[in-house]
Amino acid sequence: MAVETGGAPAAVARGRVAASKELDYAGNAAGQWRLVAILTVVVMLSAVDRQALALLVDPIKADLKLSDGQMGVLIGAAMAVTGLVVGPPAGFLADRLCRRCMVGASALLWSVLTAACGLSSSFVQLLLARGGVGLFEGVAAPATASMLRDALSPERRGRGFAVFAMAPMIGTGLAMLAGGAMVAAIGALNIHGLPWVGALKPWQMVFVLFGVIGLPAGALVLAIAEPRRTEHEAAIGGASLKEAWVHLNANGRVYWPLMAFGTLHGMLSLTFAAWAPALLGRTWGLDPARIGLTFGVMMLVLAPLGLVIAGEAIDRMARRGRPDPAGVGVAATLIIWAAATAMPIAPSPGLFWTLLGVLLLASGTAVPVASTILAGITPSRAMGKMVALQGLISGFLSATVAPSLPPALAAGLFHGSRRSLGDALSLAVFVYGALALGAALMIRSALRRTR
Repeated sequence: MAVETGGAPAAVARGRVAASKELDYAGNAAGQWRLVAILTVVVMLSAVDRQALALLVDPIKADLKLSDGQMGVLIGAAMAVTGLVVGPPAGFLADRLCRRCMVGASALLWSVLTAACGLSSSFVQLLLARGGVGLFEGVAAPATASMLRDALSPERRGRGFAVFAMAPMIGTGLAMLAGGAMVAAIGALNIHGLPWVGALKPWQMVFVLFGVIGLPAGALVLAIAEPRRTEHEAAIGGASLKEAWVHLNANGRVYWPLMAFGTLHGMLSLTFAAWAPALLGRTWGLDPARIGLTFGVMMLVLAPLGLVIAGEAIDRMARRGRPDPAGVGVAATLIIWAAATAMPIAPSPGLFWTLLGVLLLASGTAVPVASTILAGITPSRAMGKMVALQGLISGFLSATVAPSLPPALAAGLFHGSRRSLGDALSLAVFVYGALALGAALMIRSALRRTR
């Protein structure tokens, strides 16, 4: 297994050209945390843009006369397909080009396209705009992971990746909280449009405003220094696709279950992000403003708390010479599996919110667990490709099957009954959780054998 030792003179020579434009973050704790904070803010804003649609499912569906199936496509496949297309070339470029330039430009463009979602008046227009958002988020993903891999010291990776993993959680919470508040304020103030834009529906105004808020994200990234790549791994000399593939297969006992673990957790999380607000509204008649406020506050408080606990546990075990991030993943998956299966079929909204709190506390743990393991076994010049491969697999299943499966199960197995969506969600996440637990156990076993 490749580790962070060895030598590669040719790679070092290539790195001298860019050395003056890069910063060695080793030993610079403040610089490392500043980089983590900026990338977290950028990805948080992208999550706001991505998740706003989940809160606005029913208003969009009513205005554009769409079905649940079409909404599932907009939430998932519209972004997944473009992510699948751009992921491999983005990962290849992230191992060679200026990564902060890739992230900064992408942040600007996905914000513009989020605003374009608000100007859409048909399914096709909204589909194209959502596809564009997914495209540029896909460009940024391998570049951000590669930057963190090179900037963070091994003893800070657990906490660093945990803080970074807060970004989609906080972004989803802000999307729910701010989106619900915007819808309520627009209705209370009887606003029917925006200056220089014209007449818009409330849900359209939410998208436009979120897009404008996200525009400064690109400038934040361009203000930081590019992390110097660690050019000393002999295992991946020129970072070619063939070399990366050989490395992956040589360590497949860890890589393949690790990718399955991340993908299954992504499927589980995206399923709830897509359908939990609609489930609350249909089952107990809660309005979007109330759902957004409660869901948003819980997401903003509990998800980051759980990530802090997980990151500290990972790093503390590493400092003691007994690293076991996979063990943290096993424990978290057990909690997630139980809470996620029971929550959609809870008999009361109070129990639903309680189980959601447990789920939010543990749900983000998969990201720092998987990222810490990946950063420890992957050479610098292959990190972008490995993240892109994970995105290729996860992007297809997490963003196409995950949001589309519950309405299909509800119609096919549960025949559209009043509780059909909840029953379908429970069945789907039960399967995802069981498979994720199996993958976590395989990872832990493989890492122990390697050591």
